[in-house]
Amino acid sequence: MAQPPSSFLTTTTPAPPSHSLIKPQKRKRKRSPIPHVLHQVTLRNPSWTYLHLSLLPPTTTTSASTTITLDAITARTLLTPPLVQFLGHTGAAIPFDILKLEGRDVWVRVPREDAGRVVAGLSGWVGEGVAWRVKGRGEWLGAVGGHEELFG
Repeated sequence: MAQPPSSFLTTTTPAPPSHSLIKPQKRKRKRSPIPHVLHQVTLRNPSWTYLHLSLLPPTTTTSASTTITLDAITARTLLTPPLVQFLGHTGAAIPFDILKLEGRDVWVRVPREDAGRVVAGLSGWVGEGVAWRVKGRGEWLGAVGGHEELFG
């Protein structure tokens, strides 16, 4: 018997057992840990500006007048004329809240959009021998005078 040429020979390889088949691995997506935040807010434009003001006494002071202590009515009475003089009736209509009084220092809260006008009106005004000095200005109350001055 003649054998066919080698080019006609076919060889088959046995199939590997089913347990040795290479299965494609599934990629599991790793989830980043979610922080337990109930609610998060970023305040970009606070609606209030806080000012730390100091009343400058007359230049001819005596020892009795250097210990000036303001009350809320006197502070409001001395804060309104600079605004009226600088802005007229519009200045008188600017709302401000007196937050704290300590000696000659006053902490007030004004609307953010009016803060520049209030600072300009107060810093440029000289009344009956008294004037206002702006010691601090900020969007956050703790940054204006420091927390130890406000709450200590």
